Amino acid sequence: KMVAFLESNGHQFEIFAPTNDRPALHAVGKVLSVPSIPVPGRPEYRLSLLLSPYLQKELSSFDPDVVHIATPDVVGFQALLWAKFHNVPTACSYHTRFNSYLKYYHVGALEPASWLIWRGV
Repeated sequence: KMVAFLESNGHQFEIFAPTNDRPALHAVGKVLSVPSIPVPGRPEYRLSLLLSPYLQKELSSFDPDVVHIATPDVVGFQALLWAKFHNVPTACSYHTRFNSYLKYYHVGALEPASWLIWRGV
């Protein structure tokens, strides 16, 4: 709803996100698909792998005023680095405690390290 509202008020967006053949929600705005793999046991969810050179070029061509990072994943970190390198401000919103999912996937020992990484962001 946020994208639709902002677009209706004259703002332009490019959304970099994993996609699949049967999305749970209809996307609004221009969506650029990032390389991703299905989450084990939950194929409807996808893990982003990288912000490819092609997508980085698309981001540079778009020349955003701000980069909004909505997911603390590999692409989110790459977008943050891209924005810092190009002196573009960032806004981050945190909707899900992905770190807490590590226990569910039997790699809970990694959770403390994952919080240390995010503390630095």
